[in-house]
Formats: sequence, C-alpha cells, structure tokens
Amino acid sequence: MIKIGNLFRERTLPKSEALASRIPEKFRLVACVMLVTALSGAIAWWRAFSSVTVFDDEGTLMLSIQQFFNGEILYNSVRSVYGPVYYLYQWLPHAVTGAPVSHDGVRLISSVFWVATGLALFLLVYRTTGSLTISLAAHFIGFRILRYIGAEVSHPVEMCTLLLLGIGLAATLRRPAAMAWFGVLAGAAVLTKINFGLLVVASLGIVFTLALPRGGPRRVLWPVVAVGAMALPFLLVAGNISLPWVVRLAFLIAISLASVLRVAGEAEVLPLSWRDLGVALLAGLAAISVIASFVVVHGSTVKGMIDSLIVWPASHFAQSWNLRMPVSRLALVWAAVNLLLAWLASRGRLPDSVVRSLKLALAAAVVILGRPDQCVDLLVVAAPMLWLVTILPPGYPQPRQDSLVRPVFAVLGVLQVLYVYPVAGSQTLFAAVIMVAVAALCLRDTLPWLAARTPFPVRRWAAVAVTLVLFAVNARTALFAYQRFQSMEPLGLPGAVRLRVTPELASSLRRVSAASQACSMLVTQPGMFSLNVFSQRPAPQGINSNIWMLFLDDAEQAAIVRQIQAERSPCVVFNSSLNDWWEERRHLPDRPLTRFLREGFRVQFETGDYRFMVPK
Repeated sequence: MIKIGNLFRERTLPKSEALASRIPEKFRLVACVMLVTALSGAIAWWRAFSSVTVFDDEGTLMLSIQQFFNGEILYNSVRSVYGPVYYLYQWLPHAVTGAPVSHDGVRLISSVFWVATGLALFLLVYRTTGSLTISLAAHFIGFRILRYIGAEVSHPVEMCTLLLLGIGLAATLRRPAAMAWFGVLAGAAVLTKINFGLLVVASLGIVFTLALPRGGPRRVLWPVVAVGAMALPFLLVAGNISLPWVVRLAFLIAISLASVLRVAGEAEVLPLSWRDLGVALLAGLAAISVIASFVVVHGSTVKGMIDSLIVWPASHFAQSWNLRMPVSRLALVWAAVNLLLAWLASRGRLPDSVVRSLKLALAAAVVILGRPDQCVDLLVVAAPMLWLVTILPPGYPQPRQDSLVRPVFAVLGVLQVLYVYPVAGSQTLFAAVIMVAVAALCLRDTLPWLAARTPFPVRRWAAVAVTLVLFAVNARTALFAYQRFQSMEPLGLPGAVRLRVTPELASSLRRVSAASQACSMLVTQPGMFSLNVFSQRPAPQGINSNIWMLFLDDAEQAAIVRQIQAERSPCVVFNSSLNDWWEERRHLPDRPLTRFLREGFRVQFETGDYRFMVPK
C-alpha cells in the first residue's frame, strides 16, 4: 500500500530533498514511536495513579462491573447505560489474570488506553500527512487533551476515543478493507455508548451518501440526507430545547455541518459501489451480533438491552440534569461567516491564498486553544472551520482510494460536538480530539507553499528543532507527573495499593473505611461506591448511580429503605460539599430514601467533607 504521506512528499519536494527525507524515514519513525510510547506511558501511569475525581464515577462503574462478574444479569437486573463492549474489555484482562476488580486494576487499563489512544492519533496524523514533525506536534497537543482518560478512569469514553480515531485510520485504507472496518467500528461504537454510536453511524451515513455515484439514487438521496443531517442536532436536543444554550449549540452544529456539506458535496471522491455499502452493512451487523452475544450468553436479553441502553436514558438522563456549554451569539456569527466562505469556495470564488490562510488559522487555533481548560473555546472556533479540510490543495491527485479521509474527518468532527449534550464536562475534551487531526492535515496542505518560500536547510533544521523541543517538553511533563506522584501519600486501602492521594484525603478515607468495618451495609449520598470497595461493605441493591437522588423514583427509593431497615447495623456516609454541588445545579427532590437517611441517622463523626452516620 502506498502511503498518503509518501505520495504527497514526492509530489511537493525536489528529487534530492525527497531522497534525503526518505532515507532515514523508517528509523526515525520507529525511534519516535518508541520515545513517544515511553514518555507517554510514564506520564499516563503517574497521573492515573495520583488523581481522584470527587464525583466517583470510577466507583459507580466498578460496582456494575463487579455485579456482572458476580453473575448478576447485565441490563436485566443490573441497569447500565453503557454497552457490552465496555464490559467485554473489562472482563478480558480480569478473566485472563484472575485479578479482582479494583482501583489499581481499572486504572492500569485506563493507562493503557490513554497511551494507545495517543499512539493512534500519532499514526493517524502520520498516515494522512507523512510528516513526523507534524505527527509529534499533534500527539503532544492531543495527549494533553486526552488527560480526561487518566482523570476519569474506567469510563467507556476511553474506548469511544480509540474507536473514533480508528474510524479515521480506516478511512486511509483501500476499499473494501476501509468499508469493512467502517462497519466493524461503527457497530462497536453503537455497543459502547449509544449516543456516541448514533453520531458515528449518522456521520458515516452522510459520507456514504456523498460518495455515491453522481446522478441516479444520489440525486434523490443527497438533498434528503443533507436536510436530515442539519435537522439532527435539533432532534437530539429536543428534550431540553427550551434552554438557550442548547438551542445555540444546535444552531452552531447545524450551520457548521451546512458548511461542510456545501463544500464536500462538490468534491471529487472515488465513488462507492453498492457492493461497498453492502460490505460495510454486513460487517457492522456481524460486529453487533458477535459483541452482543457476549452478554446474551451471560443471561442478558435483547429487551433488557434496549430498555437499559436506549429507553431508560432517553426518558431519564437529559431530563434529570445538564451542564451548560457556553455558545455565544458571536459564535453563531462566526459559523455564519464560515458558511458564506464555504459557499464561495464551492463556487470557485474563494482565492487559494484565502483558503491557505484559513487553514493556517485553524492549525494555529488548535495549537493555541488545544489545552484541557480551553477546549470549549476550541470547539466554538474550530467546528465552523472544518469545511476547510474537504478542500484539496492545488496539485492533489483526485479521485483517490483514500478520498473519504477528508469528508470523514469533517463530518465526524462537526457531529461529535453534539457529544457534549447534555453534560458539557470532559465531553468537550473528547469532541476536541478529532480537531487535532483535522488541523494537522490542514497544516500539511500549506507546506508546499511554505516550502517554496523557505530554503531546504532552514526547513530541515526547523523540523529538527521542533522535534527536540517536543521531546524535551514531554520529558519535563513526565518529570512533573513523577514529582506529583511522589508528593502524594499511598492510600493503602483494599484494591488501592498503588493509588496515591493527598494526605488529608487519605486520612479521611482511612477513617471512614475503618469505621465502616462495624457496618453490615454502607449507604452513601451521593453515591460514592469506592467507599464500599475500600471498606468491603455492600451497598443496597438498586442504588447504581452516583446521583441516585435524581434517578430513583419514590417506589424504588421506598424499596431500598426496606432493605436498610432489615439490616443489623447499616451506616451512612454523607458528602456535604458534593451533595450541595448537585443541589445548586438541580433541586434534589425530597423522596423516601433521602428523608429516611436524613431523619433516621445521626452524625457520629466528621472528617473532611464526609459525615459518618449511624442509626438514631
């Protein structure tokens, strides 16, 4: 297979320069991969084992994993909004090693995902640009954004990110291999997180329609699909359409998608055949069948999966709470400006110099805003500009076997911004990852123009200098991660031998865990199931969410009250600051379980933010 980067390099550099850059290529690639793996592995390990999120999603997910491993029927008796792929990849290493579910174990798995996802981004950029320097820069920016994998350990977003980049890599393959992988990865996405999977399937459906032969069915399908695509954001946020930020988010995505479709609809791609579409469909159905069979053989039913993965989230999650993503009116103006520019480009009225400048601006935006604390700004700025990647640079051969790469990047990049709804927390970081790959390709498009104005030795030494700086900064980051890890105190509780936290938190957790030894059941508000793991005391059946105060109705809470009343010595741990945080964002209803915990228990002691409570 001929690499895209090699084709581009031979086309844009003189023969002597191309030869000079090709001779050490394999050696430099292997060396870069080894160094990147070593440095990113060290950073991921030290950071994953020295961070604890206050919301304890980790404990919530560990609870459902343990229940599944204990033989309870997933989706039928163990409610979960995450698909079989998550439980499959958690089950495999535990089944092979025989290790129990623990904080140390799930953090090791997340560290592997963090490193693997960073490498996937590096390889994706290298496949599409052929430039090691750009690939290293993209990995540096992307790995910083990917820190959410190390912060929110054991969350299925780690697999979602790997699948997202895998789809980009699949687009670089020749057909029908690309189509088969599209189907497999889309099927896996659907059975990892249903909202993520829906966005992937919608993105591929749009791209496939665009790539149909002109005339015939495409003439009919393309207008329908284009209108449906721009209506999709409003349909998916319909549950909270009365909120101003939700409406602005939907308009931002719809306008940005309109820009992409306007330019991509005129682009030349190697047409898909009906056989290609059949390969993708069959591969997707086969992947779904094989993956679903994993939980079916463990007792799950199709109805239980549908209820837990689709019906319950649709009727509970978005309506229970949301976290706003700030989208200003100025952002909509920016999107409208880009729509105008895209229309001019599709009509051939936008000069190459303007397109080139805009591509450089997009790359600069990712460099400047590609930080975890600025990803919201990055999404607002970059999403309306993704149409730029669908414009081929002058002299680019077309159509090509890999001609789906650019529309896949653009459509996926825009639609994945919808992933931030209804909770725009770390989801904004996830949506920003694909922007890094898009910006890298746009930067590569401008290099021939830049190369024509820069002497070869200057370019060569500049690339060497940038590479050395990137490795130096990564080494410095690894050193800081190690120093932070060393400054923390080993927790030393069951299942968390390697985990390190602040001395104050370690003291509180140890005291709560020690006091819980006298309890027959441990109830936490909000749900903090890591405390159940540390103390090795069970939580009530039916509480399987950290915000159970919102999700459980009166009847469900009343049933849990009866469980607690039947216990010999139940205990309660109440986190006042975390409960207040939820109360500020969504009024917590006064229901049977919350009343029972408030009125039937007294505070025995307080430590940090924790109140340890026993029956009155």
